[in-house]
Amino acid sequence: MVETAKADLEMAQEQQHLVNAQSALRQAEAILLKANQDAERMKPLAARRAVPERDLDAAIAAQSSAAAAVEDARATVRTTTVGGRIGLRQAQAGLTAARASLAKAQMDLDETSVRAPIDGLIGTVEFSVGNYVGHGESNRLATIPR
Repeated sequence: MVETAKADLEMAQEQQHLVNAQSALRQAEAILLKANQDAERMKPLAARRAVPERDLDAAIAAQSSAAAAVEDARATVRTTTVGGRIGLRQAQAGLTAARASLAKAQMDLDETSVRAPIDGLIGTVEFSVGNYVGHGESNRLATIPR
C-alpha cells in the first residue's frame, strides 16, 4: 500500500513537471512574439533614422534570445515527456520484478513446510528445530504411531 502511494506521488510529480514545462514554453513563445513585433517595428524606424541603430540591434538580439528560449523550452517539454514514459516503463518493470520475487518467495515458503501423509499425533521426534538435516543421516524427521 505504501509503495503504491509512493508510485502515485511520483507519477503526479512527473505530470506536474510536464505542466510546468508546457507553461514555460507558452511563456517563451509569448516573449518571442513580442520580440518579433518589436524588431519589425524598429526596422522601418531605423531605416529613416528615427531611432538609434543600437535600438534596432538590441531588438534583434532580444528576438534571437527569445527564439533560443523557445527552442530550450520545447526541448524541456520533449525531455519531460520522454522522462515520464521512461519512468512509467521502469515502474512497470519494477512491478513485474516484484511479482516475480513474491512468487519465488511463496515457492520457497512452500518448500519449508513438511506435511505428513497421514493423520495422527507425532510420537518420536528425530530432530529439533535448528538441527542440520540431511547429511548422511536418516531422512525421518518424526514418527507418527499408527
